Amino acid sequence: MCARQYKRKLGAFLAVSLPFVVSACAGLAIKQQFRHDFQCNERPTVDSMGGGKYEVKGCTTTAIYDCSGGPCVVVRSEDLLDESSPSSETASQSVPRTTGARRIKLQQEDLTIVNVTLRLDASTWLNLRAAPEKYGERVQIKLSREDFRDSLKGCELDWIVNGQRLEAPEATVAVRAAQSSLRGDLSRSMLRELGVARQFALKACDNRWTLTPQQLQEIHRFVELYEEELAWQGGKRGTTAGMMAPQGGWPNWQALDALPADIQAAALTGTDLFKLVSPSVFQLEVQTTGGTLQGSAVAVTTNELLTNCHVLEGARRIIVRQGEDEAIGRLMRADPETDRCIISVKDRTLTAIRGVRSQANLEVGEPLYTLGSPNGLEQTLGNGILSGIREVEGRSYVQTSAPISPGSSGGGLFDARGNLVGITTLVLAGRERLNQSLNFAIPAESFYKP
Repeated sequence: MCARQYKRKLGAFLAVSLPFVVSACAGLAIKQQFRHDFQCNERPTVDSMGGGKYEVKGCTTTAIYDCSGGPCVVVRSEDLLDESSPSSETASQSVPRTTGARRIKLQQEDLTIVNVTLRLDASTWLNLRAAPEKYGERVQIKLSREDFRDSLKGCELDWIVNGQRLEAPEATVAVRAAQSSLRGDLSRSMLRELGVARQFALKACDNRWTLTPQQLQEIHRFVELYEEELAWQGGKRGTTAGMMAPQGGWPNWQALDALPADIQAAALTGTDLFKLVSPSVFQLEVQTTGGTLQGSAVAVTTNELLTNCHVLEGARRIIVRQGEDEAIGRLMRADPETDRCIISVKDRTLTAIRGVRSQANLEVGEPLYTLGSPNGLEQTLGNGILSGIREVEGRSYVQTSAPISPGSSGGGLFDARGNLVGITTLVLAGRERLNQSLNFAIPAESFYKP
């Protein structure tokens, strides 16, 4: 069809160039088949090997197609992100042994791969691989079975994480010799889920597997190694302020847009103040490999919230919660040295605070209110006064007698008109480890500065 179309256009010239035209048409068909076979969105390259065979390269895969006997079929494929890369058409299809999360150095490619292989039963294994140095954030997951019944053919990958059925990656089925497999790419959100999973179960058609606690530890270790390799590809920062970076590292700091004007109105009662500002204050649940941390955050736009970086230390997953409503948060801007962090949410429209008040306009002795989730007690309102403006190592803090407790970090400090004055940050305890109402907040206006 393709050659005949060219022939009508090029006439006698085609007689000279027909072999080229046939080769070009075959190459186009093979490229399309390769994209389908290996779920590849890149533009692959095709080189003729003679005898009806073609070598196709794209994404992370090199495949050999044999088109000499009719429809093109894959006779060999190698993938840098596969657990095994057969070097010949008769390569062994044996089930690989379990290997813990590790780095693999490919000398020939001068490439470091992060890999984990877990044996799920006598004939099934799960493999995760990544090569951030060359392929960035791409992480491949592959579920394979060795048998003669093509037991994964026509199946989809499904899973349960922490007792809840979640979206699994779209998987491509491959059947070669006595082995069938499902292969797909993990999104960052999926990887975050696995990085903190306490329970992980897989399903493909009627086949089900549940990972053991030891296997989950290897998955967690894989995520840590992957994040470390990804960090090597990122830019350098001045400091971490002694904090463990969250998954993906600390992003660069970028100040918010123009500072909102403060509310010029009469002072409110505590009841009215709570009604005004409480829709803008949220609880944070931060999942790490070592457990779950809890803090607070304040919405300043319809999708951005202010909090403290120390709340997000080592974060693998951030949940923004208010009552029964929750959303996944993403760290967007960070300056760990000054403990300023900004997170965002998707698919939610937040109620932003009405105004921000500059510390230059504050007066010692005026009433202030804290609102956050101390010790997990969501939407806790406390009152006190402005005790002073302090300078510590070149940084400004708003000192208040309004109560702050663990879990309050990242919450809001408000004046009596509902303006955001600061983000509650720390407590200064005395020698007896008692809180003598020495509580401090980062000025809210600092989030609008470099």
